[in-house]
Amino acid sequence: MIAKDASTTFHDSQWLMALPALIFGIVGGCFVALGFKELGAGGPKLMGNFALIAGGIAVAASIHLVRQMERVTVSFDRDRRRLTLERRLFWRRRRSQWSYDEIATIDIETWNDSDGPLWRPSLILKSHERIAMRASWSNDRQDALDIQERALALLDR
Repeated sequence: MIAKDASTTFHDSQWLMALPALIFGIVGGCFVALGFKELGAGGPKLMGNFALIAGGIAVAASIHLVRQMERVTVSFDRDRRRLTLERRLFWRRRRSQWSYDEIATIDIETWNDSDGPLWRPSLILKSHERIAMRASWSNDRQDALDIQERALALLDR
């Protein structure tokens, strides 16, 4: 989202993964509890071990999904000529700021996956440091180009 005022913000969010992460976590936790119950009650070891392994895999998948749910917010303050990039997960928040004078350009990074090319806009600093402006890669090249165009306009470039 980019507004037309002096302070402009747009977001990239991976919150759609919250429901699968929650489901995997709950189901995995139930399987782990079932496995411990079966093994503790002297039940079949095969069933108890299977439940523990399947539950552990589901809990690990849930943790992996939660770690991927990063929310990235890029804010342009044209009055103070500052760009702020904030990356947020449930348990942490990282914020970085740069003056417009430190920024060389906004570029589109390309990565080739087995399914084809993926793109994401990146902030390029004059120090040659490259900072991703999105939490994930996208197969929508036009979306990355639109973000690049809007960001360059906000940087007066």
